[in-house]
Amino acid sequence: MMRDHVWFEMRDLRKRWLANAVWIPLRAYEESRTGEHGHVGCEEEVFGLGSVAVPTKHRLRAEALDWSGIALGHTQRPLVLPTGYKPADVFQEPEGGDLGINLVLDQGFDGAERHVWHLHQDLVIALGLLREGDNWVCPQEGYNEVAHLKRTASGVPVRLEIRADHLGDYLAARDMALRVATYRIRSTVVEDASHIPWHSEDLRETAGGDRFEARVCAIHEGGSLFGATTSVFHMGRTDVDAEEDVPVLGVPDESNIRTRSWSVQSQRRKIFDISGELWRTEWFEPATASPRVRGDKIPSTCFFITDPSGGRTPADDLRNDEQSRWLWFRPAVIGELAQRRGGSLQWYTRDTGEVAPVHGYGIHFGVNQKELINAYAPDIARLPEWLKGVWFSS
Repeated sequence: MMRDHVWFEMRDLRKRWLANAVWIPLRAYEESRTGEHGHVGCEEEVFGLGSVAVPTKHRLRAEALDWSGIALGHTQRPLVLPTGYKPADVFQEPEGGDLGINLVLDQGFDGAERHVWHLHQDLVIALGLLREGDNWVCPQEGYNEVAHLKRTASGVPVRLEIRADHLGDYLAARDMALRVATYRIRSTVVEDASHIPWHSEDLRETAGGDRFEARVCAIHEGGSLFGATTSVFHMGRTDVDAEEDVPVLGVPDESNIRTRSWSVQSQRRKIFDISGELWRTEWFEPATASPRVRGDKIPSTCFFITDPSGGRTPADDLRNDEQSRWLWFRPAVIGELAQRRGGSLQWYTRDTGEVAPVHGYGIHFGVNQKELINAYAPDIARLPEWLKGVWFSS
C-alpha cells in the first residue's frame, strides 16, 4: 500500500497528550516491520517511551531531560559508586546527582533469559495492588484492573501502563510529577517518492515539547546511501605457517604485516527511503488530591433520594446524619454487589442480612413490604467513593 505524507507526519498522534489519556505508559518499546530491510515494500514503525518520577524540588533540573536522557538504555541496576550505593530504582543525572525514581525497572540477564519488567514495589503496596499474571488489580476497589503489562507473541515485554487516576494519586502523595520522553519513527521504502510534498527538502517542525523531522533519502537497493562509496581495509599476517597445527605468532611489525585497501560503489538500482521521526517530552502532573495513598478527603459526587418528593441529599451530608435516615434501593443492587469477585451475602433473618462486594465493606440491609432494599444512610455515606457509586446507580 502506498503511504501518503499524512502517515509519516503523524499529525493524528501529535494531537494526543498524556494529560488526556486514561492509561499512562510508564515504559514501552514496540516495533513492527514488514518486508526486507532496504528493499521496496519494507515498512517499519517504532514507538519507545521512558519515564522518571521527579520530586517537585528537582523539577527545574528535570526540564532538561529529553529522549537521550531518559532513553530505554538508561542504567536500571544498583551501583556501588565512590559517593555511595545507588539503588536500582534511583534515577541519576549524568553528573551523578539523584533526580528521581524509575517506576518500572527493567531487569536484564546474561544469557538467553528474557528481560523482566518490574512495577515499582512502593507504588504497588501504596495503591494496594495484587499482581495476577501480567495484570495488577486492586482488591479493595472490586478487583479493578489498575496496571497491565503487554508482551509480544514470543513473551517479550513491550509496554507497561497504569490508570491515570491511580498514578496521579500516587504522585500527589509523594509530591512528584512524571517526566516522560517518547520517540516514534515511521518509514517505508518505495520506488518513487514524487508523491511526497517534501521529497526535495526535509520537513522540520518544533512546537512545545515536540521535535519532528521527515525526509526522503535516496538509497541503493539493500540500504546503502545512494552514490556513497564504501572503503574496505584488509590486514593480515605473512609469517603464519598454515601447515602447523598450533602456530605461535610473534610480535607483529612491518615485516610480517600486509595491508590492502580499496573502494567499492554499489551498482544496485536507486530507490527511496521515506521516514518521519518524532521526539517528545512532556509532564504527567500529580492529581490535586490523594484519597487512596495520603487519605485526602474529597467531596463525594453521589446524591441520594431522601424524601418522598424525590429530593436528593449529598452523600457527605449523610455521614453523620442525626436524623438516622434510611435509603431505599432496587433489589438488583444485592446481586450486583454479592456477585462481584470477593463479594458475599448472608441472611440474618427472612428480611435482613449483610451484603459485601469485598471484605471489610459489608452493609446491613432489610427488605420492606414493597420489596425494596433499605440501608442506614450513614453506613452508605462512609463507603469508598467507587462503592457509593454502585449503590447510587441502583
